[in-house]
Amino acid sequence: MRLTALDQDIAAGRKYLNERSLQIGHVLPLSEEHFKEYFPERNSFLLYSVRAVDALFAFHSGREKWTPRADFVVVTDSLAGLKEAVGRIEDTAVAQEKLVLRTRIFGYDRKRLQALKALDYKIGASIPGAVSLDGKRFDLHYLYKELGGTYEEWFDKRRVFPIVCEDESIGEPVGILDLSRADPDVMQHVMILGMYVRAEYQGLGVGMLLMDAMKTLAKRLNLSRVMLTVFGGNTPAEKLYVKAGFVECGKLPGWLQEGYINERYMVLQLD
Repeated sequence: MRLTALDQDIAAGRKYLNERSLQIGHVLPLSEEHFKEYFPERNSFLLYSVRAVDALFAFHSGREKWTPRADFVVVTDSLAGLKEAVGRIEDTAVAQEKLVLRTRIFGYDRKRLQALKALDYKIGASIPGAVSLDGKRFDLHYLYKELGGTYEEWFDKRRVFPIVCEDESIGEPVGILDLSRADPDVMQHVMILGMYVRAEYQGLGVGMLLMDAMKTLAKRLNLSRVMLTVFGGNTPAEKLYVKAGFVECGKLPGWLQEGYINERYMVLQLD
Protein backbone atom coordinates (compact mmCIF):
# COMPACT_ATOMS: atom_id res chain seq x y z
CA MET A 1 0.00 0.00 0.00
CA ARG A 2 1.07 3.57 -0.73
CA LEU A 3 0.90 6.32 1.89
CA THR A 4 0.12 9.89 0.85
CA ALA A 5 -0.29 13.03 2.94
CA LEU A 6 -3.87 14.25 2.83
CA ASP A 7 -2.89 17.72 1.60
CA GLN A 8 -1.67 16.13 -1.65
CA ASP A 9 -5.17 14.94 -2.56
CA ILE A 10 -7.79 16.56 -0.34
CA ALA A 11 -10.56 15.99 -2.88
CA ALA A 12 -9.98 12.23 -2.80
CA GLY A 13 -10.01 12.27 0.99
CA ARG A 14 -13.27 14.21 1.17
CA LYS A 15 -14.95 11.92 -1.37
CA TYR A 16 -13.78 8.83 0.50
CA LEU A 17 -14.99 10.15 3.87
CA ASN A 18 -18.34 11.34 2.52
CA GLU A 19 -19.11 7.77 1.48
CA ARG A 20 -18.28 6.53 5.00
CA SER A 21 -19.24 9.46 7.20
CA LEU A 22 -21.09 7.27 9.73
CA GLN A 23 -17.73 5.87 10.80
CA ILE A 24 -17.00 9.22 12.46
CA GLY A 25 -20.61 9.65 13.58
CA HIS A 26 -21.94 12.19 11.07
CA VAL A 27 -24.59 12.09 8.39
CA LEU A 28 -24.33 13.83 5.03
CA PRO A 29 -23.77 16.50 4.01
CA LEU A 30 -20.45 16.56 5.85
CA SER A 31 -19.26 20.13 6.27
CA GLU A 32 -15.76 21.33 5.53
CA GLU A 33 -15.46 22.34 9.18
CA HIS A 34 -16.11 18.77 10.33
CA PHE A 35 -13.72 17.38 7.74
CA LYS A 36 -10.88 19.61 8.94
CA GLU A 37 -11.72 18.92 12.59
CA TYR A 38 -11.32 15.18 12.21
CA PHE A 39 -8.65 15.21 9.52
CA PRO A 40 -6.40 18.27 9.74
CA GLU A 41 -4.02 18.35 6.79
CA ARG A 42 -0.85 18.43 8.88
CA ASN A 43 -1.38 15.01 10.48
CA SER A 44 -3.77 13.12 8.19
CA PHE A 45 -2.98 10.55 5.53
CA LEU A 46 -4.47 8.47 2.73
CA LEU A 47 -3.60 4.84 2.11
CA TYR A 48 -3.87 3.73 -1.49
CA SER A 49 -4.26 0.17 -2.69
CA VAL A 50 -3.18 0.37 -6.33
CA ARG A 51 -5.10 3.52 -7.41
CA ALA A 52 -8.03 3.42 -5.01
CA VAL A 53 -8.10 4.91 -1.51
CA ASP A 54 -8.22 2.08 1.02
CA ALA A 55 -8.09 4.08 4.27
CA LEU A 56 -8.06 7.61 5.65
CA PHE A 57 -6.55 8.26 9.05
CA ALA A 58 -5.39 11.01 11.39
CA PHE A 59 -2.91 10.87 14.27
CA HIS A 60 -3.14 13.33 17.17
CA SER A 61 0.00 13.29 19.28
CA GLY A 62 -1.24 15.20 22.33
CA ARG A 63 -1.15 18.74 23.63
CA GLU A 64 2.43 18.68 24.86
CA LYS A 65 5.47 16.90 23.48
CA TRP A 66 5.88 14.75 26.56
CA THR A 67 2.23 13.66 26.82
CA PRO A 68 2.49 9.84 26.85
CA ARG A 69 -0.86 9.35 25.08
CA ALA A 70 -1.94 9.76 21.46
CA ASP A 71 -5.32 9.51 19.73
CA PHE A 72 -6.25 8.43 16.23
CA VAL A 73 -9.18 8.20 13.83
CA VAL A 74 -9.36 5.63 11.01
CA VAL A 75 -11.97 5.41 8.27
CA THR A 76 -11.91 2.29 6.10
CA ASP A 77 -14.07 -0.57 4.87
CA SER A 78 -11.10 -2.87 4.44
CA LEU A 79 -9.63 -5.08 7.15
CA ALA A 80 -6.30 -4.93 5.33
CA GLY A 81 -6.55 -1.13 5.18
CA LEU A 82 -7.37 -0.95 8.88
CA LYS A 83 -4.44 -3.18 9.80
CA GLU A 84 -2.03 -1.20 7.62
CA ALA A 85 -3.25 2.19 8.89
CA VAL A 86 -3.11 1.15 12.53
CA GLY A 87 0.36 -0.28 11.98
CA ARG A 88 1.58 3.03 10.58
CA ILE A 89 -0.04 4.89 13.48
CA GLU A 90 1.57 2.62 16.06
CA ASP A 91 5.00 3.02 14.43
CA THR A 92 4.63 6.80 14.64
CA ALA A 93 3.47 6.63 18.26
CA VAL A 94 6.39 4.42 19.28
CA ALA A 95 8.84 6.77 17.54
CA GLN A 96 7.38 9.62 19.61
CA GLU A 97 7.69 7.51 22.79
CA LYS A 98 3.93 7.35 23.34
CA LEU A 99 2.80 4.72 25.81
CA VAL A 100 -0.92 4.51 25.05
CA LEU A 101 -3.00 4.86 21.87
CA ARG A 102 -6.73 5.60 22.02
CA THR A 103 -9.66 5.76 19.62
CA ARG A 104 -13.43 5.50 19.75
CA ILE A 105 -15.93 3.29 17.96
CA PHE A 106 -19.71 3.58 17.76
CA GLY A 107 -21.67 0.49 18.75
CA TYR A 108 -23.30 0.08 15.35
CA ASP A 109 -19.82 -0.26 13.77
CA ARG A 110 -19.40 -3.85 14.91
CA LYS A 111 -17.04 -4.94 12.15
CA ARG A 112 -14.41 -2.33 12.97
CA LEU A 113 -14.88 -2.89 16.69
CA GLN A 114 -14.06 -6.58 16.31
CA ALA A 115 -11.17 -5.80 13.96
CA LEU A 116 -9.57 -3.44 16.50
CA LYS A 117 -10.03 -6.02 19.26
CA ALA A 118 -8.19 -8.49 17.04
CA LEU A 119 -5.33 -5.96 16.88
CA ASP A 120 -5.13 -6.07 20.72
CA TYR A 121 -7.15 -2.93 21.43
CA LYS A 122 -9.21 -3.15 24.60
CA ILE A 123 -12.44 -1.42 25.56
CA GLY A 124 -11.58 0.91 28.40
CA ALA A 125 -15.03 2.45 28.75
CA SER A 126 -18.45 1.97 27.18
CA ILE A 127 -21.10 4.67 27.51
CA PRO A 128 -24.46 2.89 27.27
CA GLY A 129 -27.04 4.30 24.88
CA ALA A 130 -24.96 7.36 23.99
CA VAL A 131 -25.32 6.81 20.24
CA SER A 132 -28.58 6.94 18.29
CA LEU A 133 -29.11 5.87 14.68
CA ASP A 134 -32.29 5.00 12.80
CA GLY A 135 -34.31 5.04 15.99
CA LYS A 136 -32.00 2.63 17.79
CA ARG A 137 -29.57 3.19 20.66
CA PHE A 138 -25.98 1.97 20.67
CA ASP A 139 -23.04 2.18 23.06
CA LEU A 140 -20.05 4.46 22.58
CA HIS A 141 -16.79 2.57 23.08
CA TYR A 142 -13.39 4.06 23.95
CA LEU A 143 -10.59 1.67 23.05
CA TYR A 144 -6.93 1.76 23.96
CA LYS A 145 -3.72 -0.16 23.46
CA GLU A 146 -0.60 -0.04 25.60
CA LEU A 147 2.43 0.19 23.34
CA GLY A 148 4.95 -1.17 25.79
CA GLY A 149 6.54 0.30 28.81
CA THR A 150 5.16 -1.09 32.03
CA TYR A 151 5.71 0.65 35.33
CA GLU A 152 8.50 -1.83 36.13
CA GLU A 153 10.21 -1.08 32.81
CA TRP A 154 10.00 2.68 33.41
CA PHE A 155 11.57 2.08 36.84
CA ASP A 156 14.36 -0.06 35.37
CA LYS A 157 15.08 2.60 32.74
CA ARG A 158 15.10 5.32 35.42
CA ARG A 159 12.14 7.12 33.86
CA VAL A 160 10.13 7.03 37.07
CA PHE A 161 11.23 7.25 40.72
CA PRO A 162 8.61 6.16 43.27
CA ILE A 163 8.43 7.07 46.96
CA VAL A 164 6.09 5.06 49.19
CA CYS A 165 4.74 5.93 52.63
CA GLU A 166 3.75 2.87 54.66
CA ASP A 167 1.68 2.50 57.80
CA GLU A 168 3.89 0.19 59.88
CA SER A 169 0.98 -0.87 62.08
CA ILE A 170 -0.74 -2.59 59.16
CA GLY A 171 2.24 -3.11 56.86
CA GLU A 172 0.52 -1.48 53.88
CA PRO A 173 1.32 1.53 51.69
CA VAL A 174 -0.96 4.49 52.37
CA GLY A 175 0.53 7.01 49.98
CA ILE A 176 2.75 7.08 46.90
CA LEU A 177 4.57 9.83 45.06
CA ASP A 178 6.16 9.48 41.62
CA LEU A 179 8.77 11.64 39.96
CA SER A 180 8.72 10.91 36.22
CA ARG A 181 10.95 12.29 33.52
CA ALA A 182 9.76 14.68 30.85
CA ASP A 183 10.82 13.14 27.52
CA PRO A 184 12.30 16.09 25.60
CA ASP A 185 16.10 16.20 25.76
CA VAL A 186 15.97 19.91 26.56
CA MET A 187 14.03 19.21 29.78
CA GLN A 188 16.31 16.76 31.54
CA HIS A 189 16.53 19.12 34.53
CA VAL A 190 12.77 18.82 35.13
CA MET A 191 10.59 16.00 36.43
CA ILE A 192 6.82 15.69 36.79
CA LEU A 193 5.17 14.86 40.11
CA GLY A 194 2.16 12.65 40.68
CA MET A 195 0.85 11.72 44.13
CA TYR A 196 -1.88 9.65 45.72
CA VAL A 197 -2.84 9.32 49.41
CA ARG A 198 -5.52 6.93 50.61
CA ALA A 199 -8.66 8.84 51.59
CA GLU A 200 -8.65 7.73 55.22
CA TYR A 201 -5.05 8.97 55.65
CA GLN A 202 -5.53 12.40 54.11
CA GLY A 203 -5.00 15.30 56.51
CA LEU A 204 -2.68 13.29 58.77
CA GLY A 205 0.64 14.52 57.37
CA VAL A 206 1.28 11.74 54.85
CA GLY A 207 1.40 14.23 51.99
CA MET A 208 4.08 16.36 53.66
CA LEU A 209 6.17 13.29 54.49
CA LEU A 210 6.11 12.37 50.81
CA MET A 211 6.92 15.94 49.78
CA ASP A 212 9.91 16.15 52.11
CA ALA A 213 11.26 12.85 50.78
CA MET A 214 10.66 14.05 47.21
CA LYS A 215 12.77 17.18 47.75
CA THR A 216 15.68 15.08 49.00
CA LEU A 217 15.39 12.77 45.99
CA ALA A 218 15.05 15.67 43.54
CA LYS A 219 18.29 17.21 44.80
CA ARG A 220 20.09 13.87 44.47
CA LEU A 221 18.85 13.72 40.86
CA ASN A 222 20.25 17.23 40.26
CA LEU A 223 16.86 18.62 39.31
CA SER A 224 16.22 22.34 39.15
CA ARG A 225 12.42 22.14 38.78
CA VAL A 226 9.58 19.81 39.73
CA MET A 227 6.24 20.49 38.08
CA LEU A 228 2.69 19.21 38.55
CA THR A 229 -0.87 19.93 37.51
CA VAL A 230 -3.97 20.04 39.70
CA PHE A 231 -7.59 20.60 38.75
CA GLY A 232 -9.15 23.78 40.09
CA GLY A 233 -11.38 23.09 43.08
CA ASN A 234 -9.12 20.43 44.57
CA THR A 235 -8.48 22.70 47.54
CA PRO A 236 -6.77 20.21 49.90
CA ALA A 237 -4.23 19.29 47.23
CA GLU A 238 -3.64 22.92 46.31
CA LYS A 239 -2.97 23.83 49.96
CA LEU A 240 -0.53 20.95 50.33
CA TYR A 241 1.41 21.93 47.22
CA VAL A 242 1.61 25.57 48.28
CA LYS A 243 2.79 24.52 51.76
CA ALA A 244 5.48 22.39 50.12
CA GLY A 245 6.73 25.41 48.17
CA PHE A 246 5.02 25.02 44.79
CA VAL A 247 3.84 28.20 43.08
CA GLU A 248 1.25 28.55 40.35
CA CYS A 249 2.67 29.41 36.94
CA GLY A 250 -0.51 29.41 34.85
CA LYS A 251 -3.79 27.73 33.97
CA LEU A 252 -5.14 25.82 31.00
CA PRO A 253 -8.82 25.10 30.39
CA GLY A 254 -9.83 21.47 30.69
CA TRP A 255 -12.88 19.27 30.63
CA LEU A 256 -13.72 17.19 33.66
CA GLN A 257 -16.98 15.37 34.31
CA GLU A 258 -19.80 17.85 33.70
CA GLY A 259 -18.07 21.12 32.92
CA TYR A 260 -14.97 23.13 32.25
CA ILE A 261 -12.44 23.15 35.06
CA ASN A 262 -9.09 24.90 34.90
CA GLU A 263 -5.97 22.80 35.19
CA ARG A 264 -3.44 24.68 37.28
CA TYR A 265 0.26 24.26 36.53
CA MET A 266 2.53 24.57 39.56
CA VAL A 267 6.30 24.42 39.90
CA LEU A 268 8.82 23.95 42.70
CA GLN A 269 12.16 25.64 42.08
CA LEU A 270 15.13 23.86 43.59
CA ASP A 271 17.99 26.08 42.44
